[in-house]
Amino acid sequence: MKKDGLLLITLPFVWYQHEKPNDFARYTEFGISHLLRKHNFEIIVHEKSSSFFETTVQMVISYIYEAVFPKNTAVKIFLSVIFIAPLNIFGIIGRKIFPRNYDFYLNHIIVAKKK
Repeated sequence: MKKDGLLLITLPFVWYQHEKPNDFARYTEFGISHLLRKHNFEIIVHEKSSSFFETTVQMVISYIYEAVFPKNTAVKIFLSVIFIAPLNIFGIIGRKIFPRNYDFYLNHIIVAKKK
């Protein structure tokens, strides 16, 4: 990357295995910062995509969708409207009520500039 070039990346932190067999790593904010600084990047923005509460709700939703619901796509869609949509709404409302804690989160969103 050329000097002053911008890098936009998102990286998973907490999520079930996906893109099998190519799901290789989870990076903490400290590990990512270290790697970017080591390779001459200045971090402009580093955000986490969800708080502890939202992430916990999303993990429950993921478990229900992947492990509890039947494999039939039509049935999954039907059950999602009944069970998953209300859980998502609960997560959105809970985000506003419960204290924010970003030690457990789903993804990193990073904008960095090459020095």
